[in-house]
Amino acid sequence: MQIIQYKDFYDFLSDIKFLKLDGMVASLKTPEWKIHSLVVGELELQYGSSGGASIINGKFNGDGNLIHIPLNGSCKVNGKSMLSDSVLVCVPDIEYIISFNDVHDWLNLFIPLKVIKLILQKNHISETNQPSGVVHVGNDAVLKFKKVLQETISLAKKANGQPMGLISKGKAQKEILAIYESITLQPPVIELMGIGRRIIDRTQIMMLIKNKLQTEPLNRIFVVDLAAVAKVSGRTLRKIFMDYFGISPVRYLMIYKMHAARKILKESHPLNSTVSNIASQFGFKHFGRFASSYRNLFGERPLDTLNNHHKN
Repeated sequence: MQIIQYKDFYDFLSDIKFLKLDGMVASLKTPEWKIHSLVVGELELQYGSSGGASIINGKFNGDGNLIHIPLNGSCKVNGKSMLSDSVLVCVPDIEYIISFNDVHDWLNLFIPLKVIKLILQKNHISETNQPSGVVHVGNDAVLKFKKVLQETISLAKKANGQPMGLISKGKAQKEILAIYESITLQPPVIELMGIGRRIIDRTQIMMLIKNKLQTEPLNRIFVVDLAAVAKVSGRTLRKIFMDYFGISPVRYLMIYKMHAARKILKESHPLNSTVSNIASQFGFKHFGRFASSYRNLFGERPLDTLNNHHKN
């Protein structure tokens, strides 16, 4: 078993297998992240822990399926709450936005396509009709899934990555796949949010907002601009953001700009740049408030980021 600890959130994201991810820390308690990785027969398992709340978006890029199971904390996927009876089934070419509201742990299980095809054939299920997104499988199934996966990791730790009694005999893979098979029998669920007489495609709204944030100067973007590009009222925008991220559009935009400023601080040299100049590029005019909010979010002063990271 491989265990890696991280001090940088983006290094942590880049080591989550089979997912191409971007994201940001939404609040921080401990600037520490960890991943345990283990191969179980034909399957691959990762157990991760995060030192704070986060908002992550990206796509699955593996040849198969990925099952994501939050172990604690409140989790939302594309605006839908992950309840104790549900798992997230990630399939290729679909964008996922996942938000956690606090310190949290999770399990990811990768199942290769050749294994999936055997299960689908056995149950006479079309490859185009397999479930994706948040799938409700029942509390008992989720608890059993968690128990098997956590026991596998625990045994691997104790045996230095070689839990012979469980993995080498295929018991773990057999139990894991039996639970996965029950998931494949669940019908896919597609949800839209109804507001008044309109039906709003929230995925499209998120894409419009993402495009605006990535293509226009951030110091010129305010919450009213996000509502305008999404063509919704401020009240509706707030509801969508609370559903997706658990925070208001004002808070989200501030955090987004903070992360953008941090990126520039890391890339800049203290002889050529100042914290105030960089902060002003992203619309932060009160530098004392900026420094305080920055330290709360990242666990260090913006000046420390500017002075230290250019040395690496």
